[in-house]
Amino acid sequence: TPMTANFSQPTIPTNISADILGKWQDIAATIVSNRVPGNSNGLTALGDTLAGHKWIEAAHVCYLLSRSTSTISGCSNTSSPRLVLVSSANPSKTHNFSKDSDPFIFSEILEYALSFVSTTPGQEPFHGFPHLQSYRLLHAWQLVEMGRDKLAQRYCDAIASTLRTINRGSPFFTLTFLEQLKELTERLVAAPQLEK
Repeated sequence: TPMTANFSQPTIPTNISADILGKWQDIAATIVSNRVPGNSNGLTALGDTLAGHKWIEAAHVCYLLSRSTSTISGCSNTSSPRLVLVSSANPSKTHNFSKDSDPFIFSEILEYALSFVSTTPGQEPFHGFPHLQSYRLLHAWQLVEMGRDKLAQRYCDAIASTLRTINRGSPFFTLTFLEQLKELTERLVAAPQLEK
């Protein structure tokens, strides 16, 4: 098959006009409405083409419609995610990604929505995106800088809850991450005492 080790990955055509790219919604709708094997691969390929032309939001819609072939995860050595933060280019390749909180908030909304999807018998329930916890921690630090300590504490509590819920190790829960979480939590616990 074309995706085995004997064949190279398909290259993204670079000569597609903006007029053609602008029809991505019609193309995606056609793929989704014709339920045939390979739909997910087609949507992922469309998403890859859109992402290759910097149409990030459109690419992410395609990836969300093709979750079986589009990885939603953080940047690790074991996977090549197509979607890390919703509506943002891959943060590992984007400078100042933390300046805009919308992708983080959109990702939280996606995570929340996916928590309502029922699981099939024998399948592990969705516990959230482990990779999103580091972005939550970054956001909590930003909230502290804005003086929103109570909301930052809620984020720390949510991270701690996720750490307890995900019962297997995760490459995203590094020692540095855990130390930063502990430092911020201790700072927030001490903050009300300092105000007295």
